[in-house]
Amino acid sequence: MTDLNTRMTALERTAARTRRRLIVALPATFLAGVGVAMLMGSSMTASERIRVKRLEIVGEDGRTMLALGTDAMGGRIDLWTPSGANIMRLAGNQHGGDVAVWSTDGITNVGLWAASDGGELAVWQGDGDRLVHVDPAGMKVRGHMRIDDAEGTVGLDLNGIEGALTASSVLIADTVVLNQSGLEVNGEERSATFTHNGIASSDAALTFTDEGVRLTMQHTDLLLGVGLMHLDHADTEIFHADSMDGHVSLQLAGETSGISFDLTADEAVITTTVAGQGSASMRVDDGGARTTLIGPEDIVTLAAHVNEPLLASDGGGLTLMASGGSGAIELGHGEAGSIRLVAGTDGSVPAVEILDRAGLRAAAMSMEAAGAGAFVAGYGGTPTAIMRGRSGGGRLDLRGELGTVLIRSGSGPMAALLGPDGRTMAMLAGTGTGGVLNLMDTTGMPVVLTGASAEGHGGAAAFRNAEGQVVVTAGAGPRADGRVRVVDPKDNMSSTLAAPRAGTVHAGAMEEQPKP
Repeated sequence: MTDLNTRMTALERTAARTRRRLIVALPATFLAGVGVAMLMGSSMTASERIRVKRLEIVGEDGRTMLALGTDAMGGRIDLWTPSGANIMRLAGNQHGGDVAVWSTDGITNVGLWAASDGGELAVWQGDGDRLVHVDPAGMKVRGHMRIDDAEGTVGLDLNGIEGALTASSVLIADTVVLNQSGLEVNGEERSATFTHNGIASSDAALTFTDEGVRLTMQHTDLLLGVGLMHLDHADTEIFHADSMDGHVSLQLAGETSGISFDLTADEAVITTTVAGQGSASMRVDDGGARTTLIGPEDIVTLAAHVNEPLLASDGGGLTLMASGGSGAIELGHGEAGSIRLVAGTDGSVPAVEILDRAGLRAAAMSMEAAGAGAFVAGYGGTPTAIMRGRSGGGRLDLRGELGTVLIRSGSGPMAALLGPDGRTMAMLAGTGTGGVLNLMDTTGMPVVLTGASAEGHGGAAAFRNAEGQVVVTAGAGPRADGRVRVVDPKDNMSSTLAAPRAGTVHAGAMEEQPKP
């Protein structure tokens, strides 16, 4: 391996010496050949020529400055700078000649070449972007293309970056001038200017902006955008329409007074407004329709909408509700309370309700499911008096603070007093022979019974023990005298105390008798 490296190094040194000799000798030989040819004149024949595959011209430092050679498309000439940058090439392509000019940074600046349908010319800027491209189809310019007159004054400047003609002045006709502002057309009475962002005259202006196209005439301004139309006159909005994300809106006149339309896939709204007076709106959605009237002092809503009043005022003066065929009307809703009228369908019954200031029922008249009428009075939402109609007569319940029934009457001429636990403590009834009063113990057993005697002699009373056995009776006798009878249920014995009669020694005393 060492011998091979030594031999390779020697060969490279020999080749370098030979290349330096050729570099010095070839130009001299070339020039000598040219001189000989000039001296010999026409005596030189076509066979007397120099033939090489590549010819290089070098500078004093040995760098190649010019090279004549060949490639796959034919002959080629390349030029280099002293720093070694390849800056120009003359060669061929499949359609003909090809000239390329590069900067010292290796970026293409100019190209001229033959194409299939004619010649093409291109110019690039320093960052490699193409500025001008000319081919049989036309010319494309990016940047500036300037045409000067004989004195060097700019006559036409084509700005390809902004896409506008910005000439100092180009006279197209007597009344048409192209300058840096655009195209100006001047007549005896009218003038117009055409620029890249619009058209202007003494009466109107058409402007192209990011918002859209704007037309201005005296005090009127019209804007047309993507899904947008807006019209102003004398700084007052006249018309506005837009469509964004499936929402379409239309407004006539201004924000404080006018008509607006809003439409989406699920909702449509129409609103009319008069500044300082109020507004009216109609809304339709998947739940139904509603109309709202807004005045200076109140808001009224008309609705055919699920779970909303058919008619309602914001101040609570009137509310009319309808749901599934039922209806209700509420009058007033202030410090004094309100009145509610219920139609009575959907499982409810007709009713007239009086509500207190908290909205709790203080009194009500209604009809029960069986068709009987009822009246309820209460406090704080708790019924304290209930009067009902029955087929056999009326019924009255009086309740305590907690809603417990204290007095109940009904089922004939009777009334009952109830205890806190709901048990009957006393009962008052009217019979064919007179009134009857029963007093019960804690188990509900009648222990005191008073009323008219069965024989019609007068009042009578009976007292029972806990087992319900009569132990004492008292009342008027058949001769309008008094009588008391005490019974011992265990011994089946009783004694009676009667009023004394004339001629008796022991007035009122009687022997005990066995209980019959």
